[in-house]
Amino acid sequence: MKLNNIEKKINLICPICGNDQFSSLDVPMEELKDGLETNRVQCSDCRRIFTKEELLNENQERIDNEVEQITDDITKQLDKEIKKMLRKIK
Repeated sequence: MKLNNIEKKINLICPICGNDQFSSLDVPMEELKDGLETNRVQCSDCRRIFTKEELLNENQERIDNEVEQITDDITKQLDKEIKKMLRKIK
């Protein structure tokens, strides 16, 4: 059974102004994803500073919605592949 790769990028937004552009204050931006939860980012519009953990918590509903959508997409793909397999068996 082959499933399409499902990859989703979720843009986190500033809970103050809704901007999705941040700069990293403690580590290079490319290291932020795997970095410590205490690393800080700053919104490029309102200049508010958040820890990585705070920003993730503020965006948790957005993240949960995206995870739910990805789960639905995977379920649909699995259903489609299983139906194809069953047609071949008949």
